Amino acid sequence: MGCIIASTGVNAYAGLSHRIAKNAVSLWKQHQIKNYLHWRGPMTGRVFWVLCTLLIFTQCGIRDGFEQPIGENKKVRVYLFSAQWCDSCKDEMIDLDRLLKTEFKEKAAQVLVTVYTVTDVRKFPPNQAAADAFQKEMADLHDIHFETVVDPWVYQNYRLYFDWNGGDIPAVVVLNEAGDEVLKKFRPGSGFTANDIIDFLWGALS
Repeated sequence: MGCIIASTGVNAYAGLSHRIAKNAVSLWKQHQIKNYLHWRGPMTGRVFWVLCTLLIFTQCGIRDGFEQPIGENKKVRVYLFSAQWCDSCKDEMIDLDRLLKTEFKEKAAQVLVTVYTVTDVRKFPPNQAAADAFQKEMADLHDIHFETVVDPWVYQNYRLYFDWNGGDIPAVVVLNEAGDEVLKKFRPGSGFTANDIIDFLWGALS
């Protein structure tokens, strides 16, 4: 199984790299660039190919937490870091649930959403009861039934994916089905929306 997964990842990477390299070669053949490089000499040509290599790596997503090539996932996990006292988090959950039930309905079963309820020990005890209360509130008021679990002892799981920075929420991370490979991080304070999450999921799922 590991070999199959590794092979799939390598093939996806190689395919994307090939397309980017092909585009780079196409640019190279353009009259203006070719003449420019001829005038500047061989050193500029080497610099050009170094830049092409960097382009391949950045376009493949090897940055920002090592986001991986996508498109081969049968299912993905979405971890949404939220809280019962966070109104903007609730809005994010409502929007995401609506989109999963409407325009993304055909693939919704492939998206495994878990809400991590971050707790402040000064306000809410870090136990599953707090998460259960939040889940019940969202189900009763908005017909949302995401799995909801506690993120114990003040943002313990949150810190696995995001810098502390005061623990800003909402924050979302998308992983493969096994939960051991990060595909995308939607960082707190970045202005992301539920539509951004859905747009990413369209490309992440096979």
